[in-house]
Amino acid sequence: MLRSSAERLLHRSGMQRLSTLLRFTPPTVPKTAGFRRRQGLRWRLSLFLIGATLVPVITVAAVSIALVFSSVEQGIEFEAQRALQVARALLLQEVRERANAAAALGEDTLLLEALTHAPADVRRRLAELSERQPTALVEVTDPVGRVIARCAAGTCNDATIAERFAAFEPADRSPVVRRALEFERSISIEPAGARLVVRVALPLCDRALRLLGAAVVSVSIDGPVADRVKAELGAAREVIFYRGVDPSASTFMAATGERLLGPPLPPVAARSIQSAASPVVALEVGDRSYSVAFGPIQDAAGRRVGILGVALDRETLAAARRRVTLTLSLGSIAVLLVAIGLADILARRLTRPLRDLHAAALSIALGNLDTKIGVNSPDELGDVAEAFRVMIQSLKENQEGL
Repeated sequence: MLRSSAERLLHRSGMQRLSTLLRFTPPTVPKTAGFRRRQGLRWRLSLFLIGATLVPVITVAAVSIALVFSSVEQGIEFEAQRALQVARALLLQEVRERANAAAALGEDTLLLEALTHAPADVRRRLAELSERQPTALVEVTDPVGRVIARCAAGTCNDATIAERFAAFEPADRSPVVRRALEFERSISIEPAGARLVVRVALPLCDRALRLLGAAVVSVSIDGPVADRVKAELGAAREVIFYRGVDPSASTFMAATGERLLGPPLPPVAARSIQSAASPVVALEVGDRSYSVAFGPIQDAAGRRVGILGVALDRETLAAARRRVTLTLSLGSIAVLLVAIGLADILARRLTRPLRDLHAAALSIALGNLDTKIGVNSPDELGDVAEAFRVMIQSLKENQEGL
């Protein structure tokens, strides 16, 4: 009887010591804080996984877009410079046509015969010949360079000619006329007021090669000339002529249908042209963007008298930029949503074993040594779970030993 009482006391005292050792005092921190800590790990993992997914994708996309746009930009510059070379050739073709028209004057026997008679005969015949070139000013000088007839579009009326061609410098002051009086056929592009003018001069001689004077054909480089050059260049291209550095004519049209002179010459283009370069500059004209290639226009002496510009519409590039930007934005949103979903799944799978281990630890601390730990992953968390199982088994053995 005494022995059994002693055993019960010993057993009770051992259980008391074990319960003292295993007693668990709940933390004083509110449950919401603990939840925040547990959720914080999951959210940190989610953010890390989202960043690890998005950063490489966005970086590769940005680099790819930059390379594509760079190659497209270089292609536009190349095409603008090529169009500039074609426009130069077309302008030279326009000059050659004026030269051929002037050559026809030198071969007209009636005009040569009129030069041996009164100036009125010259004016009459020159008026007839000028009808073939309605946009040109046709002039004839005597052997010393004095102008004896000026006609245009079938008329030699001085008032009409002076009003229409007021900006044209008199032919007797032009160097091409002086060279023509020296039996030299010459062609040049000269400034005339706010515009440029193509001036062709050739000597007029009789059959004995005696000098009778000079024939001069002057044509302004204006909007119609720019239109003819543009028609040969093709669509989505505009042509600009500059007299010096000021725009004089172009194919740009306002919304009202009025012809525009053209955009001002950019300073960077003016500096580059002085160094014999052909720069390509992006310009805004109206509400559209253009890539404009600039090249010098020179006279017969090689002096720069103007600038030729050819503009390519950048709307196709701008539309491509908008499409790529929209595609990249939608793709980034889609990747973000997928990354959020995958990151949440992975974070839950990583933190669920921790929550299970946490619950098991609390249960063991309360004395429940029959707690089952269901974490069996083949990683470090599985090792921790196995350590918990070993600890539970050891506690059970110690309890049984007591």
